[in-house]
Amino acid sequence: MTEITEIGIARRLPPAHILLGIDWQSKKRVFEQISIVFENTSGIAREQFFSVLFERERLGSTFIGEGGAIPHGRLGNLKEPLCALVMLKHPIQYGVSDDGGGAVQVLFFLIAPQEANDIHLCILGVFAEMLSDQQLINNLWQCAEPEKVQKIIANWEKEKGLSDGDKE
Repeated sequence: MTEITEIGIARRLPPAHILLGIDWQSKKRVFEQISIVFENTSGIAREQFFSVLFERERLGSTFIGEGGAIPHGRLGNLKEPLCALVMLKHPIQYGVSDDGGGAVQVLFFLIAPQEANDIHLCILGVFAEMLSDQQLINNLWQCAEPEKVQKIIANWEKEKGLSDGDKE
């Protein structure tokens, strides 16, 4: 199994994948826009990312409560996992309450290679832990720049023993 210290969430969240204070009004719009971000940094067509995200949602909502969601999926032609963070200006409805949905304002995205089971599960676990850490989320809300978010996450990883400290 992949060692969790190999994950390095902060280094998997480049500034171009950290979107703060975004004013998108629906889950569909968020998925469309993050798919464009992934396309721009990976060279893989946005339609593939969009399709993977919505197909996963059809299996069950990725809403995890407390205003957070972890949309994720797998893509066969991907070499490394792609991560993103979207912090919305206003909450959006995410799913329906009887399938585990609710209002969401913070979304961590993960698209992993098809065969990367261990790292996929490890990253999902770390994202869930991050979303449950209200102090971390409060600190992220104070950020106006993606680089600051990256630094806060790197420090959080070090404090939790989830990083080998290779990120400044």
